[in-house]
Amino acid sequence: MKKGSVTLVSVFLIISIFTLANFSIVLGTKALSEERITTDASAQHYPAIYGDIVVWYDERNGNYDIYGYNLNTKQEFPITTNTSGQYYPAIYCDRVVWEERRNANWDIYLAYLDVYCKTTKTLPIDKILKIVKENQQE
Repeated sequence: MKKGSVTLVSVFLIISIFTLANFSIVLGTKALSEERITTDASAQHYPAIYGDIVVWYDERNGNYDIYGYNLNTKQEFPITTNTSGQYYPAIYCDRVVWEERRNANWDIYLAYLDVYCKTTKTLPIDKILKIVKENQQE
């Protein structure tokens, strides 16, 4: 074999070893524990998490409402319980948004939570506008 071929084979073997090692690490990942955070007998759907807060929509009041759970304090709390149905919550920092048909049409609502939220990264406005423009073109 030529010197270049040996080097290429060596590089290939090293990459293969690292790839297999990383693959086995991923396959070896296990959940350390699990904890049930909803105990109501009604249906709960579409959980989302940010930091220590989990949010979801919940049918306990005969319609769907948005609830939250603080993983640190182990306390559940209502976010909105309007008589119309609320669906598909999303959370970022101290803000929860969801869709709701409160006024005979679908709207997006926002609630602020009373939690400390440290954010370190934000997108500059020019990048946000670029993303919005690209999404509008699709």
